[in-house]
Amino acid sequence: MSWFGKFDFMLADRISERLRQVPDLYQPWIEFREQRHQALVTALENGLTRQRLKTIMLDPSTDFARAFEPARQAYWQAYAAALEDIGSWLDKNHRQHAVARLQRYARVVERLSEPG
Repeated sequence: MSWFGKFDFMLADRISERLRQVPDLYQPWIEFREQRHQALVTALENGLTRQRLKTIMLDPSTDFARAFEPARQAYWQAYAAALEDIGSWLDKNHRQHAVARLQRYARVVERLSEPG
């Protein structure tokens, strides 16, 4: 809720209740991370190559990534639906606050992406 600024108590409670309806991603994320770490340990024991590291960290076709994908999709779909609902409750100041935060975030990402 910090993305949108301050809310009165009633609206903050309403938003919190709506966000609680988003499925919990914690356990699937932990399982994904544990399996990815185990794959990394195994690769280190057997000789880690740059390609193997890239596969472990980034490849969505690994078993652990495929197992995590349905939970990840369900989470983001539910989160998007919640934001759509919440968006209709926001006033102009809340929207401007979110835009300003996103613009600051974009500037940070741009600086981090610069070569050197």
